[in-house]
Amino acid sequence: MTAEIAATGKLRADKAPGAKPKKRRSDRARAEARLGWMLAGPAFGLAPHAYLVQLRLARARRLLADGLSPAETAAALGFADQSHLGRWFRRAYGLTPAAYRARCSNLPDR
Repeated sequence: MTAEIAATGKLRADKAPGAKPKKRRSDRARAEARLGWMLAGPAFGLAPHAYLVQLRLARARRLLADGLSPAETAAALGFADQSHLGRWFRRAYGLTPAAYRARCSNLPDR
């Protein structure tokens, strides 16, 4: 341990006396989690990322129909910003989130 301190100038927290070892997922658990995502793609006909985007867009449709603004919807669903939601939404549904919201509700724009 002293050689490590001399070489790096600091002591790693997991090497400190009395430190508890970090809990790590076993190789098998990591492989099973990855396998689950790999099997999800063919089951739904989509790559894992595309599947997650579709889930987020479906939720966006519900939030927009409930009256949330596109900016609030984008923030609630983890899109980088409103334009990021708009690009994905337009690509998937052929209209902007604001246009969809206007068609689903009679609420005025905020």
